[in-house]
Amino acid sequence: MYVTAVNQVYALDASTGREIWRYSQPRTKGVLGDPAFGLNRGVAVHGDLLFTVTDHAHVIALNRFTGKLVWDREMADYRDHYGATASPLVVGDLVIAGISNGDMGIRGFLDAYHTATGERAWRFWTIPKPGEPGSETWGDLDVLRHGCGATWLTGSYDRELDLLYWATGNPCPDLNGDLRPGDNLYTNSVLALKPRTGKLEWYFQFTP
Repeated sequence: MYVTAVNQVYALDASTGREIWRYSQPRTKGVLGDPAFGLNRGVAVHGDLLFTVTDHAHVIALNRFTGKLVWDREMADYRDHYGATASPLVVGDLVIAGISNGDMGIRGFLDAYHTATGERAWRFWTIPKPGEPGSETWGDLDVLRHGCGATWLTGSYDRELDLLYWATGNPCPDLNGDLRPGDNLYTNSVLALKPRTGKLEWYFQFTP
């Protein structure tokens, strides 16, 4: 059984509670939001590997039998207010991870990494660039650089349809929307993506 805390993973004997191994790295100074509170929402397992995220927006892979670090990849620079708390999701040979801090002026995205190497396979930005589809729903295009739309809840996978579903969070500025008239895609939505490529198949926005 695997139990997590911020930047920590414990492997326990599920029958007795005996600790088999632990992995730990220091908490990051200067992180904001949920990661600063010490949140971590779990792990994903694939073969001999275990995956989790760190407070400073890294995805790490551990050997699930020994706790040895296999690879470590930075999703984004925490000094730009990024962080991570959610359990990753494994689909095939990809591990998919989101980022948190959807109130801190980030530009949201979802990443997929090859489980064996940690090489990034694709990235889907939840906030489009100026000129990209969806950018016309924001009004002031300067807001797009910090539109939020975090991906802080773990998604799910439909094997029959071969679709990955992932929810997105609120837009920013979140307390005053005067600078962002319109629907603000793709915030407050569920995204249906092709898991091999990250291609958007459809979306549904719950709260324009």
